[in-house]
Amino acid sequence: MKKSDIKNFSSERSSSAKKQTNSSKSGERQVSGKALVETFDLHNSPGHLLRRCHSRARAIFDDLIGRETGLSKQQVALMVTISHTPAATHAQLSEETGFDRNTLADTIDRLISKGLAVRERSVRDARAYEIRLTEQGQLQLEDLIPLSFEVQRKIVEPLPEASRQHFIECLQILAGISESESPAVAADMTTSTAVGSAPIDARKVPRVMKEIKPALTPKKRNDGMRK
Repeated sequence: MKKSDIKNFSSERSSSAKKQTNSSKSGERQVSGKALVETFDLHNSPGHLLRRCHSRARAIFDDLIGRETGLSKQQVALMVTISHTPAATHAQLSEETGFDRNTLADTIDRLISKGLAVRERSVRDARAYEIRLTEQGQLQLEDLIPLSFEVQRKIVEPLPEASRQHFIECLQILAGISESESPAVAADMTTSTAVGSAPIDARKVPRVMKEIKPALTPKKRNDGMRK
């Protein structure tokens, strides 16, 4: 046998062996992938469960607040944050809320267009802007807070009461929020007595909103006091 024939034969054997190895690996991957698909349980998937919980929380918010006021969850959350940190900059608000830059800018613009917030050049840093609630924004937030507490209570209502605070603590861990970031004095957001009263009857929500709706329309207040 010629040397060239020997080389060709050796090369063919090597190529065939590689094909068999690759084929074997591909088969293993297919078997492994199929087995994983069959055992993947959406009902035990954290990502899927969080998405469903988010959809449920959004529906509760819309039923109690969103549809009546035209405000989104993000807008209310930002109003609370601004109220807690007056004259906060964009960077501070982004850190506190977890909103990305584009979401934050859009939410601020919407609050400003509704007359609920103002953007002013910072006196501490000429390169930065500070965000404040207007008087109307603060009054509207104060009127909505009881319903906001009710939204939080309804979100965790299916859980045993003894498990609710632990659930909140687990969410804080997942969100990367430390205890030091929570207010020193914080209301229990998970019980029926969170705001010192019984839960709001969902059937009475239209009446409740009718009572506070005058505060949702910007108007001049001569004495600066709520009427």
